[in-house]
Amino acid sequence: MALSANAVSQAMGIANAVCFTFTTDATAAVKTYLHCGFVPRFVKFANLTDRIVDEYFAGQAADAALHHVAAGTMTLVSSGGITLENNTAVSVALSVIMPDNTLVLKPATGGIQYVMGFSVPAALMVASKQFSVLAIG
Repeated sequence: MALSANAVSQAMGIANAVCFTFTTDATAAVKTYLHCGFVPRFVKFANLTDRIVDEYFAGQAADAALHHVAAGTMTLVSSGGITLENNTAVSVALSVIMPDNTLVLKPATGGIQYVMGFSVPAALMVASKQFSVLAIG
């Protein structure tokens, strides 16, 4: 058996961690950006209401995730997952959640908010649900 390794860890351990907790309203979902202030190596995005969890691990492709459903089934998805964002310019038309759990819809910088963290597609941002998120860098 051949084994190849991709070293993406940090020798000093966890350098950054942030936890978000928020509830969506009944408004139609949009792609949402979560600003961590760093690019995470691990993201756990949990829909607490429906008991659905998506996890992203460093080295996965953009828009991928390990998707867990309430029945216990796990699937590796290559679309509809989590995408890392490294100083991405986001327009005012989209949602940006900041580390203090505030929602930015009208950034002061010429209609643009720069995001360092990750994004989730509208399909994961289900209306009227409670979410908890852990991102580790």
